[in-house]
Amino acid sequence: MRLLNTRTLELETVGNNPRSYAILSHTWGQDELLYEDVRNPDRMRDLQQKNTAGYKKVAKTCETALSQGFSYVWVDTCCIDKSSSAELSEALNSMFRWYKDAAICYAHLSDVTLHPDRGAEGFDTSRWFSRGWTLQELLAPDDVEFFSTEWVSLGTRGNLSQRISRITGIGDALLRGRDSSRRRPRNVAQLLCQENVATRMAWAAHRETTLVEDMAYSMMGLFGVNMPILYGEGDTAFLRLQEEILKLSQDQSIFVWRRPMDPNGPHSVQRMHFFADSPKHFNLRTFGGQENPARFGLKMTGQGVELGVWKCPCRITYSTRNGRIEKGEEDRQWLAVLDCSLSSDTLARAAILLEASASGGIAFRRLHPNVLMIIEPKRSGFLMVDEIESVEYDPGDLKKETITLESAPDGPVARGVFPFKLTLPSKNSMIQQRAAYTGSRRYISSEHIAFMSIDNPIYGVVFLSAGRGREFLVWWGLVELGGKMSLMHDDRGAPRLWDNSIPVCFVQSWTNLTGNPEFHTDLADQLAVDVLNEEIRLPWLAGSAPKVVDVEDGLDLEPPSPAGRPMISSAVIGLFMQRARPVADTKFAGVKVRATMKRAEFLGRLACEMEVEVVENDK
Repeated sequence: MRLLNTRTLELETVGNNPRSYAILSHTWGQDELLYEDVRNPDRMRDLQQKNTAGYKKVAKTCETALSQGFSYVWVDTCCIDKSSSAELSEALNSMFRWYKDAAICYAHLSDVTLHPDRGAEGFDTSRWFSRGWTLQELLAPDDVEFFSTEWVSLGTRGNLSQRISRITGIGDALLRGRDSSRRRPRNVAQLLCQENVATRMAWAAHRETTLVEDMAYSMMGLFGVNMPILYGEGDTAFLRLQEEILKLSQDQSIFVWRRPMDPNGPHSVQRMHFFADSPKHFNLRTFGGQENPARFGLKMTGQGVELGVWKCPCRITYSTRNGRIEKGEEDRQWLAVLDCSLSSDTLARAAILLEASASGGIAFRRLHPNVLMIIEPKRSGFLMVDEIESVEYDPGDLKKETITLESAPDGPVARGVFPFKLTLPSKNSMIQQRAAYTGSRRYISSEHIAFMSIDNPIYGVVFLSAGRGREFLVWWGLVELGGKMSLMHDDRGAPRLWDNSIPVCFVQSWTNLTGNPEFHTDLADQLAVDVLNEEIRLPWLAGSAPKVVDVEDGLDLEPPSPAGRPMISSAVIGLFMQRARPVADTKFAGVKVRATMKRAEFLGRLACEMEVEVVENDK
């Protein structure tokens, strides 16, 4: 650790046991005095003569500290060699402790002016209260004294506690260093451990940092955690912060967050369903639970987070965009009551919605992360959601259970090839396989449930030929009943050839799809990519009636492609999926093609056998 000598304005290395010092808290501006400046005497003389804003700030800090008997101060702009990544990482992980160990902290509010008649003008709206790093600088030190832009004292954290509490949402007693149970003075940093995770997160909900990663790094000290500094990782830093918190805490309030509904909002990394993407999602006051952590605690596992909850099945009713009402799957949706409350009445508990994971067992994923339920003895409600009409459940069904909140992948995940066998009857010796492709599961949405993620069942495309001018493709896949695709699939009466899915396939001629009578490998490659990425050209010739979907269904067609043929939209795919079956027929070029999906086993796991038969139309 380096400190600045208040008399000479020179840096001195003091190691891990610094002597008594003052510390500066401020917001960065132009012409800040940097480490390189302080190490260069000629540069310091030049800045002193010019009396730049940065030099003046540091000089006034030293002058104030010297007048109060301090020989040393610490200033973040010039006491860290930021060209050294190792030193920067050590400094960021040590910063909370450095502010905590300081004898006093000077909070310089550069946008606040003290007027004789109007008092501290601009105090409540000062930029200092909206920055991420200044949160720990407010809470870590024993004493904080505020100064105006002219370096006139505005008061201390203690005598301004009520005003600061209104601005920041931090409790007045905490700011004054009062233990609520004993009403005696205590170190504010020590009192932080009495506030649950969600409450501490909420203090940062309306703060910002210049770099995305600093939003997480600036909160490490509030939770007593350390982690590597990796600038460039983006939002992942905040996810890592929550992982580190869970290593030290069993506080379930870390799940009391709700994602904004705005579809045009910032992109969510969504690496884990149970973690928030930003402290902005923690915008509720929460209180600690009253149960035994041994029964309702939590711990990280290789699969996700294991925790104890009160759980029961529920039935969600959705309000669709066209005014219709739809109910979700009753056996796939669950309500989980967490061990924390949303008011001083500890019976008002927070709850989240879950969906059963395809992994089975006790594994679940969070459903509708924009929803947070409030469960009370005689009533319940939910916060911040437009599409949900109601959540029905029987309080008598609530049972204490241990569940695992499952991890979600960080972006696209490579998917192994699904076991697939193509069977061509011996009587169809003229059929030749041209090319075959398998794809990853993707996400699409049908218009009436566009607010939900939907599992796309497309697994592959096979190109076949029954002779010149008789090329065709078979597009095949599975609709998993555990995924939300089943909400849009009209599966009444559909055969269950698989335990947890419905097989579907679709056949179309090469000419209809490409407008070209000749098969071309390069074009097949591109078409397969289009199909697996939901950009397939409409499967019918211009002017002909659609065979798979009805034109009266109000299709939302994409603009024509450069080739002049419109592309399939997610709504069309949704309508296709409602009607798809494991047997598909089509007629073209004087032949009839039938594709049939059958269940098979391969090395002890589920597999698919596709039988393709071609017959002449006159037979």
